Amino acid sequence: MLGFMRRWSVPTLALALCSSLAASSARAADPVVVVDPGGMSTTTTTTSSPGAVTTTTTVVTSTRTVVMPQPAPVAAPAPRVATRPITWIGVSLGGVFTPFRPSGTLGAGERDNSNHIRACLGPGNQRFCSALRGFDVRVQLFNTDSAYDYPRFSGYLRTGYRAGQTGFDPTSGATSLAYGSVPLYIGGNVYAFKHFPLRPYAGLGLGVDVTRAQWTRAGNVPVLQTSVRPGFELHAGLEGRITNVVTLTAEVQQLWSARSRVADMPSFSTSGLTFMAGVAVSLPSPGSWNRWRQSQAQGRRRW
Repeated sequence: MLGFMRRWSVPTLALALCSSLAASSARAADPVVVVDPGGMSTTTTTTSSPGAVTTTTTVVTSTRTVVMPQPAPVAAPAPRVATRPITWIGVSLGGVFTPFRPSGTLGAGERDNSNHIRACLGPGNQRFCSALRGFDVRVQLFNTDSAYDYPRFSGYLRTGYRAGQTGFDPTSGATSLAYGSVPLYIGGNVYAFKHFPLRPYAGLGLGVDVTRAQWTRAGNVPVLQTSVRPGFELHAGLEGRITNVVTLTAEVQQLWSARSRVADMPSFSTSGLTFMAGVAVSLPSPGSWNRWRQSQAQGRRRW
C-alpha cells in the first residue's frame, strides 16, 4: 500500500492538549516542547526473478517539535508596608483682640464680663489701652503621614495673658476694677481638608483662668483677690499652612468662665468674645526626624 499522511491525527491533538495543561504549572520563562509523531509513510517494493518473488516493505516515520507559548505571569500585588506617622511639636504666638469698644464705666445693673471692660495691658494705672486685650501662647501636637501631608486633628495646651480695666457707677459699692488673667486650657482642633493649604477649622477647650482682680472702693481702698475659675471655650478659624513648619492663623473665640465674687463688690467674669491672629512654628519630634527627612526626599506636594 502506498500513501503519505501529513495531517495531525487525533492522538497527536490529545497529546498536545495534555502537554499544554501540564505546562500551565511550569515556570513562565520555560517553553513547553511537544513532540508530534507527525506523518508516517509506507513504501512497498516487489522484485520478481525467475523462480522467486521478493517483497520489501519500508516504513518511514517523521517527528515534529512544537513549542507551545506560555501566557505572561500575573504579578502579585506588592504588600503594603505600614509606616509610622511623623509627630510634630510646635509653638504658636498670637495677639488677642476685642471687637467691642466699651466706654470704660459700667452702669448699675450692666453685665461686668470682659466684653464690657476696656482692654488695657497695664490695668493698674490704665496704660496701653486699645483693642489688644492680651497675648495667646499655645504648644501644639499633631501627626502627619508624610512631610507634605497636613493634619486633620491637632491638640494644644493654651496659656497667655489678658487684662482690662473699668470704672463703676458710685452706687455699686466700688469705683473701679482692674484685672489680669492667665488661662490654662487644653483642647483640640478639627480641620476641613487634608491637603489644601487654606483650611477652615473648629475646636474646643477646657481649663481654668488664674485671675488676679483688684476692686477700688471710695477713698482708694483696694480689695485684692486671686482666684482659679473653671472655664470652657469654643472657637473657629481659618488656617494658612504654608508648610507644616510655618502656619498662619485667624480665629474667633467665645470663652465662658465662672465669676469671681467678693463681699460687697460687683462680681466679675473673664467670659467674652475675642479674635486671635497668630503664627505657629513646628518641627518634627526627635523620634520622627529621620522619617521626616526620608519623606522629604521621596514625597511630593499634593497641591
